[in-house]
Amino acid sequence: MREVERRDAAPVGRPPDAVANVFDHYEAHGTAILRMLSQEDRIPAIRKLMNRGRAYHRDWANRVFEPLLADLPRASRERRLTALVVATDVLVWKLLRLDMRLSRPQATKIVLEMIESYSQQSQARSP
Repeated sequence: MREVERRDAAPVGRPPDAVANVFDHYEAHGTAILRMLSQEDRIPAIRKLMNRGRAYHRDWANRVFEPLLADLPRASRERRLTALVVATDVLVWKLLRLDMRLSRPQATKIVLEMIESYSQQSQARSP
């Protein structure tokens, strides 16, 4: 299965499965992605590729976390989507797994707690 197809298989509305999906990707390809990120300022072709990757990741987060975004006013939705993109970004994976040397279950739990906090904030604001 191609990598995009595997990432696209992440189920909508199931954050633990979405985080497992993106962590599978980072565990397999994260260090290569980080090397490319370090070169994007010097190599236009890599910059173009990384920009496509960023757009893909944002679209992916918008799709898989749709229940956390539903019924929000536009500005709130955009802010929450940005937070979800950040929580599932390769640099967060790098910080937790490579820099802090946390186990995958520990790192996953932290990311899920960040994501779940958005859901709890949303419920607290609802009448």
